[in-house]
Amino acid sequence: MDVCERRTGGPEFREDVDGADAVQRYQALVTAVDDGTYQPDTEGRVVVVNEALVEATGYDRDALLGEHRSLLLGPADVERHGGESRVDAEPGEGSTFRLTLPAVEER
Repeated sequence: MDVCERRTGGPEFREDVDGADAVQRYQALVTAVDDGTYQPDTEGRVVVVNEALVEATGYDRDALLGEHRSLLLGPADVERHGGESRVDAEPGEGSTFRLTLPAVEER
């Protein structure tokens, strides 16, 4: 079977799952994934984070929830998306990390 055929075939999986069951399946998937995974809301705030991401970043889960996803981006991520990163540092004053990403047109 062609991959495209498989993708369009089998809609019964999507249609036979009610809302509560879909949430449980999603939570099980995110929990089981070995890679760090998060989900932002429409404003970019982290609303779901798995244990792998907590371990990889060293952040406490509660510290990540509600933060903007830019907290999780490194300079390579920013550059890959056409943005720029900059660090302004003053001895004894701390550092400010600035990330600029291009706007995305709504579809």
